[in-house]
Amino acid sequence: MSYHQEMIFDLRCRFPNLKMAGTPEELSELLALKLDLEDWIGSLQELDNWQFPHMRQALNASLYKVEYWTGKANGRELSYEDRQEYQRSNLEVAKEPFRIGLPDEETLDLVAAMIERLRAIWSAMVIKYAEAVIDTSRSIEERLERCRGLVDLSELTNREACNKAAAQGAPGVCVNMKRCSPYVAILQKHGASAGDFLRSTLCYYQDADPIVCCPLGSGAVATTPTPFQPQTPTNSVASYGPLYAPQCGYSNAQHGRVVGGVPADLGAWPWVAALGYKNKTTGRIKWLCGGSLISARHVLTAGHCVYNRYDLYVARLGEHDLYTDNDGANPIDARIERGTIHPGYSPENYVNDIAVLRLKREVTFTPAIHPICLPLPDDIKNRNFVRNFPFVAGWGSLYFHGPASAVLQEVQLPVVTNEACQKAFAPFKKQVIDERVMCAGYTTGGKDACQGDSGGALMFPKGPNYYAIGIVSFGFRCAEAGFPGVYTRVTHFLDFIQANLV
Repeated sequence: MSYHQEMIFDLRCRFPNLKMAGTPEELSELLALKLDLEDWIGSLQELDNWQFPHMRQALNASLYKVEYWTGKANGRELSYEDRQEYQRSNLEVAKEPFRIGLPDEETLDLVAAMIERLRAIWSAMVIKYAEAVIDTSRSIEERLERCRGLVDLSELTNREACNKAAAQGAPGVCVNMKRCSPYVAILQKHGASAGDFLRSTLCYYQDADPIVCCPLGSGAVATTPTPFQPQTPTNSVASYGPLYAPQCGYSNAQHGRVVGGVPADLGAWPWVAALGYKNKTTGRIKWLCGGSLISARHVLTAGHCVYNRYDLYVARLGEHDLYTDNDGANPIDARIERGTIHPGYSPENYVNDIAVLRLKREVTFTPAIHPICLPLPDDIKNRNFVRNFPFVAGWGSLYFHGPASAVLQEVQLPVVTNEACQKAFAPFKKQVIDERVMCAGYTTGGKDACQGDSGGALMFPKGPNYYAIGIVSFGFRCAEAGFPGVYTRVTHFLDFIQANLV
């Protein structure tokens, strides 16, 4: 049996409702297409190597091919109009080669939206294949035996469903993911791409560890969740990280291409924190900075949000609208125990503008409150991110010296070269633009972080996970044409961050 035939076998076994109609040749085409799409997506990193009309045609062709093969895999055919468009796109792409040119901003928005659609289509399929091929080392006979009584784990979405399935004789029990050997095997083989599947089987969190619905017979032993207990100080020092995907940086919200500051969806950014400063006389709290949860007890923020601020009091997590309780959010206020500023921080020019806050209590992770990933994987740590479009979110001012936003806002910005940034800030002699910072923003202005967003993360999406690659530091006014925003480059300070996760 060929490799592709084995994949077909596992798909039919594990997903009997999929109505798999594909042949090994069709599946081979689909897998090959995945590599093509990754190449197209990667080409966005080199914007001067393609011209929009031709790139759009190629992307359209890939899109229709994915929809066509995905449709066949699910036992349905595309409409006549879709098939005609599919064929037309292929013909148009074949007619003309790519040409060198630079598209305008509106063009980039359209292409990026198309890329996101491609990614959305593929992500729905790749988890099925990741889960399907995990048994290919077993013999056909063994898999046939397992196939007859196998539970589709994607249906066990929480502890109640898992226990109910177990009560009906299905082999599922909630255990720590590290003790569930099939899941460990999936992670080892497929890494972050298996994140969606693993999250679909989440029972609950125990401290920072995900408890998942694991098939019995795999060495799984049921665990009982322990409620949060206030910690009493001891002489020992506990370490809180760092966390790695898929335990961090995931969001249930769909983040399409954001071309301007817009209100974020409820729960879109589960790690975003609002930092509150308490007036000792009136007791009133002002929300003046942002931050990002990076462990069960730590928030990453900017040094200038902590420097000489003895009124820094609380980090609010899981919030959406700061000034109403009827927004559907269930935020928590986590008291801040201490803040550690980088020893090289300069309040004059914001050099080394980074700090780590330690909370007084551990935070219990939920789907609405959990940490963002640090950029620790080599393929992220070694990037310069130029021409990528990370996100920023916060409750800062809607314009320079304007009122702060009550509702969490988000924006997507292009990363620019440090050389371009140095030229922009050349008139400001004290400002240092070097390897410790990165810059992002549109040359035309209009979209940027602003006052009150300081300390928030510049969030880079990779697969289903987000990574904090920058920290909002400073800029000239807000969204001023010709002046990108300046962000502390997190990859430069990983040693400092990890040393303070205690």
